[in-house]
Amino acid sequence: MLNKFIKVFLISAVIFGLAILNHTPAAIAAENGQV
Repeated sequence: MLNKFIKVFLISAVIFGLAILNHTPAAIAAENGQV
């Protein structure tokens, strides 16, 4: 259970980080779509 939460958190952090680095509407839309 805890491992699943950590995995989801890490994936979200990576996606959020990529969205910031790319700073493109497509990246932001993809990040918002994941939530």
